[in-house]
Parts: sequence; structure tokens; C-alpha cells
Amino acid sequence: MKKIFAILLLSFFMVGCEYINIPVEKVTINYVTYTDQNLNEDVLNKIDSLPVLSQEGYDFKGWYFDVDYKLEATIENINQNVILYAKWEVQEFKVTFIGFDGVLLDEQSVGYLEDATEPIVNNVNGYKFIGWDKSFTSIKSDMEITALFEEEKYTVNFYDYNGVLLAAFEVNYGDQLPVVSEPTRQYYNFIGWNTDAQFVTENMMIVAVYEYNKIQIVFDTVGGNNINPLAINKGEVMNLPIPIKSGHTFFKWIDDDNYEVIDKTTYLYEDSITLRAVWLENYKSSGNEVNYLYSQKHLKVTMPTEYVRRDEDFRGVWVSHIVNDISRYSSKEQMMSQLTAVLDNMESWNMNALIYHVRTHNDAYYPSENNPMSSYVSAANFNDWDYLEWLISESHKRGIEFHAWMNPYRVSSGTNVTTITNNYRNYPNNPASDAKYLLTGSSTIFNPGEPYVREFLIDTVMEFIGKYDIDAIHFDDYFYIAGVNDTATYTKYKGSFTNLADWRRGQVDTFIKDLSDTMRQYNIENYRSVELGISPSGIYRNGSGVVTYDSNNTAISNGSSTGGMEHYGEYLYSDSKKWIDEEWIDYIVPQSYWGFTHPTAGYANVIDWWAKVVKYKNVKLYAGMGIYMEQNSWVTNPYEASDQVLYNSKLPEVDGTVIFRYGFILRKLTTPGVIRLFNEYWNEKVKTPE
Repeated sequence: MKKIFAILLLSFFMVGCEYINIPVEKVTINYVTYTDQNLNEDVLNKIDSLPVLSQEGYDFKGWYFDVDYKLEATIENINQNVILYAKWEVQEFKVTFIGFDGVLLDEQSVGYLEDATEPIVNNVNGYKFIGWDKSFTSIKSDMEITALFEEEKYTVNFYDYNGVLLAAFEVNYGDQLPVVSEPTRQYYNFIGWNTDAQFVTENMMIVAVYEYNKIQIVFDTVGGNNINPLAINKGEVMNLPIPIKSGHTFFKWIDDDNYEVIDKTTYLYEDSITLRAVWLENYKSSGNEVNYLYSQKHLKVTMPTEYVRRDEDFRGVWVSHIVNDISRYSSKEQMMSQLTAVLDNMESWNMNALIYHVRTHNDAYYPSENNPMSSYVSAANFNDWDYLEWLISESHKRGIEFHAWMNPYRVSSGTNVTTITNNYRNYPNNPASDAKYLLTGSSTIFNPGEPYVREFLIDTVMEFIGKYDIDAIHFDDYFYIAGVNDTATYTKYKGSFTNLADWRRGQVDTFIKDLSDTMRQYNIENYRSVELGISPSGIYRNGSGVVTYDSNNTAISNGSSTGGMEHYGEYLYSDSKKWIDEEWIDYIVPQSYWGFTHPTAGYANVIDWWAKVVKYKNVKLYAGMGIYMEQNSWVTNPYEASDQVLYNSKLPEVDGTVIFRYGFILRKLTTPGVIRLFNEYWNEKVKTPE
């Protein structure tokens, strides 16, 4: 592009020219240069040629007589005084734009001091245009301008099915897709990612893809109708088929390891599995079918065809010095040896709870401020070695709970009050030091109606809890005894009670509730979880066996369908059902010691009733087993012990079994029922119920 500068004559007359009056005979030339350069006037006859000018960015094109540059002046055509005007032309420069890999983008002709026009730069895969290598404004020369690029970075993010970021990368264009560890998802198989790309050409969001893991469920109906296998998605919850078998009632499905399917209609499947049916069939003891008793005698006792395992099962044993389960303390080595033998045996039998006697007759098998040391451990030097502390620690190391067995009210098997009080003269805070706190009858006990007695017993329990890291306090069935006369105490404290029997039960209730409240508050304040458990005799009350429930799901019943001694009334006066109803205790172990064929207290009648009573209460039920019994089916059926545990497995409310006692287990180890119990039913370790 060319531009010609033409300036009006008048505009530059004063700045570019000098007007000189010359004689006619002289011809003078004045110059208008349009630059900073001033030329002196020339006299025509003194010059041979007109001057040639130069200026950066312009080409000089000659002199003209007019500002419109129509009449060019030469030395030959000047014949009079004249003003000459310089003609200029702007110089043009070549500007070349070079793109990616030397590709020509554009060539432009640009005037001096003008700006070149930026060309369009096309996208290049994997690269980002970031500008030019030099400026192209106010051009003064030919130029080659090159586009600048940098490699583009791309983000590659891998996500799981739920949007959780698994991995993030920043890579260059064309790089291979990063490799990421295969994610896992419960009940699913990972099958890849939602892209087939192998190389990165853009920002990418990649999501894991899964498919259900198919598994097969095989049904073994054990003689029932045929049920075809099912192929289902892993983790799927589904309805289970109900098999049919003549003469049997379906109980539940169990897995390959004999663990129960919690609900017999649904199961959360995780792997291919064979489910085996467990049936209830009429129970035969020594070949004879067993019926329930009394009002339920028209009903058959049914037994599961297989033992159903549980993840949690209480397997306890009572151990006591006073019946020679443990000998008297004679030395540390002797005591440690026999206690180690107990724990070794329990561990080999896969038992998980030791119920150990620590208070039998208002004494202490440990150091106590208010209770005299039992003669069974009086040879121990507790400052040197505390056998109880060691036993509790060793139990816990083996996964065995330690329950401290105490008799709260029992003072002495004798009845000479003077002798008894004299024995406690060095323990003035112990109620046995004062005859007014004692009741005599078939033996001697604390008077449950005396508030001071209750306070003392709570203090005794809390003293022990404070000393030792135990799991529970355990009472057995000793409360009131036969033959006592406490009418004076009743008269003194009867309050709103209208009869002695209810009042006596009320005194025991008050003790149990106050102790429960004290222990639970202690647990809260000390971050502990010491339980309170009680083992009453097996029959609460004799009744119809019928159990219904009120609006609070509390059992309503007049007692079990039995005919034996009951602990609700004479002479124990223990309202154990109330302790359950009020949830004052954490577990109950009814001493359901009788066999299935007992004529007045058959095992099924007893344990079924207790199961119904605890059904909706936060109280665990453990069955007390009288393995020592020598009557009825305990004599005629060699499998009585294992049959009771097998029977318990059909009752979801029964959380375990406690065997009375350690010494009797040793005597019965070779009986078929005990062999089956330990070798087949309890042949692996389990936890105690929470």
C-alpha cells in the first residue's frame, strides 16, 4: 500500500520555505522537504541538479512544482523563481507468519510503523497456542513471526460407581491411558471401565463398571421334597423356599458349618452355598416319645434334627471351693496349678464363661474390709500374689469371661447366733456382728428386711467390683430360707404391704433393684460393663404354662406347666419374673436341672416357659444344666446332656448353657452326651452374647 503525502501550500509556506526577493536576473529555488531537514535556497545557474533526500521508512520520489504532485520539476524546466515540493512514498515491508511445524500461515505487506494483522491459528491436537515469538506492531522492516505452542496437559480421573474418586492423573496428549488397580464392590464383579480408549486425547472422566456376582444356592432338604438350585445375584436378599417332609415340621435352614440362617425366609447370600434343612421331629428319649406335662400333655416335645450353631453362645460352668472343685489354698504353685488345669479344660471344651465362687457364707475369698477371709484361702498372701487377680487376667487372655459368684444372704449353716456374732466381733460393720440383723431357721441368713443389711451387701458387691476386672456379679438361688420368723421385722417395715409373703418378696426386690441401679451408675461413671446375673431354682411358679403379653410386651403368666418346688413363694420368696420384667438384671440362669422325662418338671416345660418370659425383654436367658442328676432320663438316656443343648438351639431366646458344676463335668466326660456336646456341638470357639 502506498500513500502520498500532500500538504497544502499555505500550511507549509511558513515552516518549509524561505521567501527571498531576488533580482530578476537571478532564478532562485526554495524547497519544501516535509521533514526536519531544511535546505538552503539554490540559484539555478549555480547547481547542476536538484538535491536528493532520504528519510527512514520513506522513499524519495522527486520534486514537484505543486502540492498535488502533478508537475514534476527537473533542473531543465526551472526558468523562474520557484518553490519545489518533495514527494515521499511510504516504504512497504513483508511480514511472514509461521505456524506449527513451519507451516506458512500468512504473508502481509505492511507500511512503515503500521501494525500487522494477527492471522487465525488453527488448533493442533495435543498443543496449546500461547502467542508469538515477537511483536508485530509499528513495523520497520521485513519480519518473520513464529507461533509459539506448549504441550497441552489433560486430566484423567477414575471414579467408582458411587462417585468416589479413585485416582487422578495429568498426562500429555497421546499418552497411554494410565493403569489403575481394579476396584472392588461387595457382591459385584468389576468388568472394566466405561471407555475403550487406549490413548489420552482429551480430559477424561472414567467410571468403574460392575456386574452382579452370580452365585448358586443348593438346597439339601434331608429327606424332604426336591428343591431345584437357584442362581441369584451375590448379596441379594430373597425369599427361601419352605420344604416339606412327612411327619416333620420345618425348623430352619443352616449353612455348611451348621450356623443358622437367622430368618428362615430370607438370607443375605455372599457366596455359593448349600443350605441344609433342619426339621423338628417328635423327640424320643430311650425310644419313647416325650410329651409335655400337665395342661400341655396333649403336645409332643419336638427336637431339631441337627444342632444349629450360633455366632454367640454362653457356655459357662460353676466352680466352687466348698464342693471341692478347687482345693484349699496351700501354696502359690498348688493354686496356680489347679486353676490352670480348670482354664485348660475349659479352653479344650470351648467354654467361655467361668462362674467362680468368691463369697459363700458371709466371707470373702479375697481381701475385704468388712468380711472375714474364707478359711479356704486363708493361707494366701495376697500382698505377694493375688490368685484372683491372676485368675481373672488368665481367663480374659483365653477369651473366658469371669463371673464372680456370691451368696448375698447366707451367713452360716449353723444356727447358734451367739457363736456367729462372736465370730464377727472384729468386723463391727458386718451385720453378722449384731443378732438383730440375723434370721435363723434351717440355717442362718441376713435378715433381708433390714435396710442396713441391703446397704452392707451393696457395699460388699461394689468393694469387689472396685478391686477386680470382672465381667459380672452372679447370685444363685439362696434368698430366704425355711423356718424363719421375721414377723417383728415385717411389723416394723411393712409399710403398704398387707401380707408377709408379698413383703418378703418386696425386700428381695428392693435389694436387687438398688444393687442394679448402683452397678449401672458405677459402669457409666467408670466406663465399665459389669453385668448382674441371677440363677434361681428352675420353677418360678407352677401354673398352666400359658404366656401372653401386655401392651408393653411384658409376659403375663401364672407359671410354668410344672409341679415342683417354686421359688416365688415359700420358702425362697423370689420374684424372678419381676426382675426380668423390670430389666433389673442382665441375665438369668434358671436351674432347669431336670431331664426331659421328669414327671413334674420336664426340661421342655421349664425352659420353654422361661424363653417366653424373656422373649421381649433385654435380659439374656441361659439354661442351667444339672449334669449330676441321677433320675429319669438323666439315667435312661445317655445323650440327655447333648439333647438339652440341641433342644435349646431351637429356642432363639436361649442364649447359652451353664453346667453345674466343674467337678461333675470331669466325672461325666466319658458319657455319650458329654462327648457329643464337646466334640460335635461345642467343637469350636464362640463369643459370649453381647
